[in-house]
Amino acid sequence: MLKIPAKSKYKDLSSDTKIYYALAIGIFITILSYILYRGFLVTLTMIASTIVVYILLSRKPRKTIVTVSEEGIMFDEDLITWNNVIGWASVELEDDMIEFVVETTTVRKKFYYFYMPGSQKGLKEFVLEIGKHIPYMEDIPAKNVVHNFLRRFELM
Repeated sequence: MLKIPAKSKYKDLSSDTKIYYALAIGIFITILSYILYRGFLVTLTMIASTIVVYILLSRKPRKTIVTVSEEGIMFDEDLITWNNVIGWASVELEDDMIEFVVETTTVRKKFYYFYMPGSQKGLKEFVLEIGKHIPYMEDIPAKNVVHNFLRRFELM
């Protein structure tokens, strides 16, 4: 069993102006939808959506422990057995960070993301251990369109 510390997929936007741009776009779309549709329900839905987007984007990354064992891969307390995992991939990001993506067959959460610095102790052992159980698939990072869209605009 191999345990390694990592960070979750959220970027710290608490002091970044991008979160306010997202909030301004949500407010603009809310006002525009009210003008176009004159519906109270549509306006409430757009206000709620804007608040949810703001809350989601303002979350800070949290530390997580990724454990690879004979049964499967575990993210903190969430165990995914090897028969529910399709494959994994990694993407090198700026700031010497590596993004790991694990694709699963579960409906609840299709992709698991975690980040590690390239110089982290135990990274090579982790890659070798996960490679023993599931295949490396280069096309996995391109499958999650929403994640790639948010990452392109540096919101995740």
